[in-house]
Amino acid sequence: MNRLGIDIGSKTIKLMLRDENGRVLYSCYKRHRSKVQKALGDAVHECYWRYGDREVQITVTGSAGMRVAELFDVPFVQEVVCLKRAVENLNPGTDVVLEMGGEDTKLIYLTGALEERMNTICAGGTGGFIDAMAGLMGKRNEDMQRLAMGHSMVYPIASRCAVFAKSDVRPLLNSGARKEDIAYSVLEAVCTQAVAGLSAGRPIRGKVILLGGPFEYIPIMRDAFCNVTGISKDNALIPKNAHLYVAHGAAISPEMSAPIMLSEFDKAVHDAEFAKEDAMQRLPPLFTAKSQYEAFLKRHSSCKLPRVAVLDASNNLFLGVDAGSTTMKVALIDESGALVAWEYAWNEGDITNSLPWMLQNIYSKVDGRWAEERVIRKSCVVGYGEDFVRAAYGVDEGEVETVAHLRAARAIEPDVDFLMDIGGQDIKCFYVKDGQIEDIVLNEACSSGCGSLFDSIARSMWISKEEFANMALFAKSPVDLGTRCSTFMDSRVKHAQKEGASRGDIAAGVAYSTARNALFKVVRQPDFSSVGEHIVVQGGAFANDALLRAFELETGVECIRPDKSELMGAWGAALLARDRWMAECETDEAAKTRVSGLISAEGLDSLQMKRSFKRCDQCSNRCKLTILEFSAEDSKDKPRIYVTGNRCERGAIALGATPSASRRYPNMMAFENNLIGAYDSKPQPENESGPVIGIPRVLSLYESYPFWKTFFSALGLRTLAEHE
Repeated sequence: MNRLGIDIGSKTIKLMLRDENGRVLYSCYKRHRSKVQKALGDAVHECYWRYGDREVQITVTGSAGMRVAELFDVPFVQEVVCLKRAVENLNPGTDVVLEMGGEDTKLIYLTGALEERMNTICAGGTGGFIDAMAGLMGKRNEDMQRLAMGHSMVYPIASRCAVFAKSDVRPLLNSGARKEDIAYSVLEAVCTQAVAGLSAGRPIRGKVILLGGPFEYIPIMRDAFCNVTGISKDNALIPKNAHLYVAHGAAISPEMSAPIMLSEFDKAVHDAEFAKEDAMQRLPPLFTAKSQYEAFLKRHSSCKLPRVAVLDASNNLFLGVDAGSTTMKVALIDESGALVAWEYAWNEGDITNSLPWMLQNIYSKVDGRWAEERVIRKSCVVGYGEDFVRAAYGVDEGEVETVAHLRAARAIEPDVDFLMDIGGQDIKCFYVKDGQIEDIVLNEACSSGCGSLFDSIARSMWISKEEFANMALFAKSPVDLGTRCSTFMDSRVKHAQKEGASRGDIAAGVAYSTARNALFKVVRQPDFSSVGEHIVVQGGAFANDALLRAFELETGVECIRPDKSELMGAWGAALLARDRWMAECETDEAAKTRVSGLISAEGLDSLQMKRSFKRCDQCSNRCKLTILEFSAEDSKDKPRIYVTGNRCERGAIALGATPSASRRYPNMMAFENNLIGAYDSKPQPENESGPVIGIPRVLSLYESYPFWKTFFSALGLRTLAEHE
């Protein structure tokens, strides 16, 4: 009897058809892109078309295979069991099996004490992690093999989850590290997490079989695995069709369905109703009518950033750059603060590919005879790539991005009480009082409430984020995906797909979850109305109408969103540059004619970057330094140097880099000591015969000394500090 094994994973579908003699007639491996029914139907139809109608017995496995088993009354076998059976059939004598899938990894010890282990709460050591990192670098998953083969060094990258890995990879990208080195470092990080997370200290020894799509299509991962475990390459094998082993195990399983003709199964798959009434909780729709959405757009269109045509702009211009985690923003303003020109683009993991053409576009908009007198007087940069942009492109100064965001928010709403900025990887919440920041709350170790969650799920479903957001607007029954981390969110999304939820319902559910994660994990206010009356939201994530609507529904308040919310960081940086130039002009007449050190259009055309590597010799740490040299516009000037990979600045300064502490920060400890010490000089109560209270200024009493000094003085009691 012919046997058909079907493995439906979180990202792919695998089929294997074997005849009665055990010969493989047909096999396929394809991404289902969240359309399980269509992908399965296409695969079965291709099998039927190529090999004719024949009687088969079917077994299904995989994380998304349960629904198929229920629909067609065929047996479902757990994928770890199928994997073990396939290895014992094809590779007898194997000691350890490591199979890596899209969102799960299996480790099986076949000798010694039999153990079967599978990841539960972390997707760090899976193919999904590789997909996320490839997307961050602006590359496809299949490019990772080619890139990794050209690596020359390995960077330490956190492998616990994609959130921490992004925090390591983005600075490397922004500092100009080679993508070949980053790609291999990512693969080694994946292997590290897979081994450390599943082995839990039990050694991996003997003959090891490496299976799954990542090992099949990125075979250099075997080298990374061997480096991590210390196993020789002779004992680590990637067998033929490593990506089909689970389907093979299903095809040879003793559990099998009743015989069915392949043509009948083909028709049944295409005619089946995959959607079903499920127990998943549903949420209210974001919008119930088009008129409701139009009113929403009208309300938010009232807050517009000021703009001015180039012909009407002042001669003195100011440029702000926001080098964010996923996007690059550039804003050019005049003395009034109005936008003259702006650019917004994905940085695709490489500032050197995005910022130059963005600056060229800005220059072209203000170039010409009629603009000869217009000059950029000062420039400012904020964001993840601040130091790199300053070194490479001559931006005059940098600033902490929170300052820029607040400056921009106050420009559109002077009475702002609460400001929330959601970017690609971080959330910043500002509690503002009397125009000053009273408190700042940031997301710590989770990015599930950030724009990257929405983008990554849209990417996993092979939909642009704009299309994904539009699907969410009028979804009738949004799925409640919970408020957990992105790893669990992916599993919930896959479950919703398995239960037949539409992509629109999933998109709306993601919008709700993103908003809830931001509120529950960062803001943490049971009554959001208590944060203030004037609430401003900004950042690229809030350009998504679905997310903004979900946020307003969850909080019950109407927020102020500027029409260019994604530009607020760059606009705020430009406003800061203008403010500081004006302050300089009041005390320094020469500042009025001073020109920004920003690289010119001609300089961009001739800019060259030279990369080299060196071990720092300033201390015993021996840091691996990546040294970037940027050619100066004037050949008489020294090239600008930027150094990354160092734990301190000594190595960079020794190589000629400008220290980042070019702006002086106040010594807050000295400031606090002076404030507390000022209470010693206050007069004592006139009660020399009364008791004296000794106050040791140590531990918690140190900071509370002003309170106790004032308290006892009000009671008429003299006090004595420990130094007196």
